[in-house]
Amino acid sequence: MRTGWIFCLLLVVVVPIYAQSTPAIEYFTVDNAALSYPVVEAGTEAANFSWRAVGLRPGDEMQMHALVGGQWAVIGTGFEPEKTDRLVIAHPLDFIPPQYRLSVVDNNGAIVAESIIELGYAAPEGLPEISMFLAFPPVETISVDALDEPFHVQWQVRNRWFNSNLIFEQLLPDGTVLKAAYPRPLEWQYAHKDDYLPLVYPGDYEDVVLQLRVVNREDGATLAQRQLRLHVENDTIPQPEAIAFSVTPQTAKPGEVITVTWEVVNTDAVFIEYHDGNPNGSCAGNLEEVYEMPPSGSLEITAPEAAFSALQLRLFADFYTGGSRHNCSSRRTPLGDLRVELTDYIGQGVEYFRAEPTHVRIGDTVTVSWSVSEGESVTISYPMADPESSMLAGLMAWPTYVTYSNLPLTGSREITIPDDESIRDSLWGYLLLYIIEDGVMPPAIDSSLTLIYEH
Repeated sequence: MRTGWIFCLLLVVVVPIYAQSTPAIEYFTVDNAALSYPVVEAGTEAANFSWRAVGLRPGDEMQMHALVGGQWAVIGTGFEPEKTDRLVIAHPLDFIPPQYRLSVVDNNGAIVAESIIELGYAAPEGLPEISMFLAFPPVETISVDALDEPFHVQWQVRNRWFNSNLIFEQLLPDGTVLKAAYPRPLEWQYAHKDDYLPLVYPGDYEDVVLQLRVVNREDGATLAQRQLRLHVENDTIPQPEAIAFSVTPQTAKPGEVITVTWEVVNTDAVFIEYHDGNPNGSCAGNLEEVYEMPPSGSLEITAPEAAFSALQLRLFADFYTGGSRHNCSSRRTPLGDLRVELTDYIGQGVEYFRAEPTHVRIGDTVTVSWSVSEGESVTISYPMADPESSMLAGLMAWPTYVTYSNLPLTGSREITIPDDESIRDSLWGYLLLYIIEDGVMPPAIDSSLTLIYEH
């Protein structure tokens, strides 16, 4: 069996690009020309690179690249003409030894001198070993329906050879061997990783047998192999299904009572998740969850007073998945998804709210302008944070305010950044806009601006 290992091989090619009196690289060397391949793939192998370049002109720059995935990837720029530097070896993501290129680049980006080093690998001690080949997460069974979906596996190969590759296969009962892999941009595969494989139903509820082989690319010999066997479940378990999921009314105001009705089969209980339509995501804002509800029934909920443009409702079967029930952490697909449009929500009617400039210093004047299409008046607050308080306390908990009340629905105002301790110790501040209706301050901010403090 050929191994193709390179023992202490150091190939240096110095290529002058232009005529004499141009920059040149006198030497480019490395102190470790026999690398440990498993350590390189683990990302912890390092070597000392030394070089000396002469004749650099104003505007010339030293650059270093490594060959990764068939392309020269930047390792660093602006190196000194003469230096020794210890670098972590970049894996080429291919079945070749690591290669490095040191170059002198002029101010037009053209290479005027370069030197290329190709490092070698030390011979391995013994054969590769597949220490792990499992489903991810580990399971021993699979349903017939799941065979149509990509199957998640994980693996680890120890003492891998640099010129070996990983081959995934499925063995059918009649002896047929199928390639079990999706198309990949690179043939090379990591020794320790997880990925998805396509599966084929073997028929008659025979076991699914997956095989991982480590193959020498030079002669095709199998260096190590390991199988993963999955028992195909004969009984199909009915999955929860929503027969009905509705809400009344479909348009409401914050604080109004909403009735939710549902009917779900193939489950003993359900839970309902709802939140206020916060644009930051389904798990932000006023998230509420109601657990251990019967498979069919109705529930009255109240739209949050401080709500955004809509109320989102989701229906789930009430059982644990991955240690968590709700969609925010388990990422389960809901059985039903509804949306209640809100007619009087946070920020409704704000056409614009601007400040100029937004990068400010103490004593600067900021011109704030706004336009609101509804309401009686506008209030703008300028909170100044307590330097010892946490941002998690929220804007409403900040103790110091400059407030401008009874402002018109459209207008502008100049605000001077005060010399305040909280501003001197802060990186940013906020301007907050509230729409006043019926003489009452709203329960939440309708719009906000961020000021960046430049100290």
